[in-house]
Amino acid sequence: MTTPSNLEERLLSTGRTLKIAEVKEAQSGITVMISVPDATAPWKCLSGKNGKVDGVEFTGTKGGQ
Repeated sequence: MTTPSNLEERLLSTGRTLKIAEVKEAQSGITVMISVPDATAPWKCLSGKNGKVDGVEFTGTKGGQ
């Protein structure tokens, strides 16, 4: 299972980095789109304005992760 710290270690060990593709703010919270190396689509992180993460999801098809 990949945990956030495990993923970070793996990315750092390969010299790859995540890239913020887009940030949108709304009354309900903040959406951050993140480009991940070798992913076929961005990942989406949803958080409240207090910074608490409400969810993370892959925006592509299930087989494209």
